Amino acid sequence: MTEYMGKWRVAVTGASGYIGRQLLHQLENMESIAGIVGIDSKPLPLPIHNIRVYRQDLTEPLGNILQSNAINSVIHLAFDFRQFRDSQHSKLIELNNISSLNNVLEACSSSNIKNLIYLSSYAVYGATIDNPDYITEKFEPQPLIGFQYGAVKLASEALIEEFKANHPNVSVTILRCCMVLGTHSDNYVADSFRKPLLVRIAGYDPPMQFIHESDLTRLLGSLSVAPTHGIFNVAGKGTIQYSKFLKLMRAKTVLLPAFLAYPLVEISWKLGFQKSSPSIGLNLIRYPIVLSTKKLEQATNFEFHYSSEDAVLAHVNSHVN
Repeated sequence: MTEYMGKWRVAVTGASGYIGRQLLHQLENMESIAGIVGIDSKPLPLPIHNIRVYRQDLTEPLGNILQSNAINSVIHLAFDFRQFRDSQHSKLIELNNISSLNNVLEACSSSNIKNLIYLSSYAVYGATIDNPDYITEKFEPQPLIGFQYGAVKLASEALIEEFKANHPNVSVTILRCCMVLGTHSDNYVADSFRKPLLVRIAGYDPPMQFIHESDLTRLLGSLSVAPTHGIFNVAGKGTIQYSKFLKLMRAKTVLLPAFLAYPLVEISWKLGFQKSSPSIGLNLIRYPIVLSTKKLEQATNFEFHYSSEDAVLAHVNSHVN
């Protein structure tokens, strides 16, 4: 953990997004933060004190936003989750995500940044039959081929590692986070499980991890003023079986053998009947990705308040019941 005695001025990209807007509320109540900058192409839904907002598309250079506001801590949340059947449109989304990250890194390079935090994903590890019971940060990432989200997150991590090598005085934190749910859930995770009919693979009922949105924003707030160098897994306490999760969500399901589920989902994807993901996404509900968070807990002493099941129940009680 890097020591810094001055006041922190924090910039958040993706500030009007699901996590971003809740993080801003967290930051505005922290005495160690002297100022906040929110950057997003969309307006903030609610007013935040002590903040300067920039309506900025990150695919365009940030100019002197960080310098003019004396920013010394950056949290990069902005990410376009969309994946299209059309490979040309999907490639454009991928390029936009990489371009946005490059512009953030370029702005950090020309500013007095002391701390950079990037929200990555558990999806970089991939969901395969060979996954260990608990995945540590030493496990080699192997995102699913054809599942764009994990691949782009891993490519982003590579760019950040390159930035870190060229800027040894900047503390760089990469958080490989599990799925996020809570009382304000408005993200791709919640959308994925709101479908009229969800698939279960016969013979498989993997344990799943979720983190409560308030735990994640508390963690991001803490790291924004207490730089902690490294790559860390992030997940709520414990796991919840996929079958129990679906029951709590009151989801309608169809149980299919793998040899039927994969071609049917692939056909529905290609014909546009569903827009969630191609058939490779079924691996995420077939094989477990269970993260070990020991490294994070030892490095930060951070304590998660909610379990995976708590996060699901918070969403259910706010949106399903």
